[in-house]
Amino acid sequence: GVPPENIKMIQLLEKPWLFNRPGRAANYAASSPNVAELDKADEEKYYKALKLTQDAYDALKKDPPAVGAGQAGGSLPGCPASGKSCADELAEISHALDDKYRAALDKWCDENIDASDIIVGQGGEVVMLNMAWQCNQAVADRLVTAVRNNLTVYAGLSASTMVCAK
Repeated sequence: GVPPENIKMIQLLEKPWLFNRPGRAANYAASSPNVAELDKADEEKYYKALKLTQDAYDALKKDPPAVGAGQAGGSLPGCPASGKSCADELAEISHALDDKYRAALDKWCDENIDASDIIVGQGGEVVMLNMAWQCNQAVADRLVTAVRNNLTVYAGLSASTMVCAK
């Protein structure tokens, strides 16, 4: 097997290139990019939008499901006041952050994508995983480029294969 110290678990929706996070056992490793210019308001806005997507997902898993949760212009759990869908709002905020803090993103990709021998995507909930990649297109682009340039190998399991296949 691979020694645990050679494995770094990453949760894309936690944006480890931007936010200092304590980590969560069996989910993602702690991150401390210490981005000096990070505006706390940007972090709060992002995590508020991320919570709406979780609220919508949780509402849809209930019995009976809250059909319409997270949709644009709705009033059910996960529906943003902006009138957008929760996924669209999260993606918009996420892309803006990746553009604003491009240097931190590029540094993280250099260290965690380009410098990795193999990147393994786990299976799981395909809708949430697809949303994670859609909200982090800059990371997806770097991964595709690294694979095509023979810098790393990508191996996907189940849902990871489906959302990363082109």
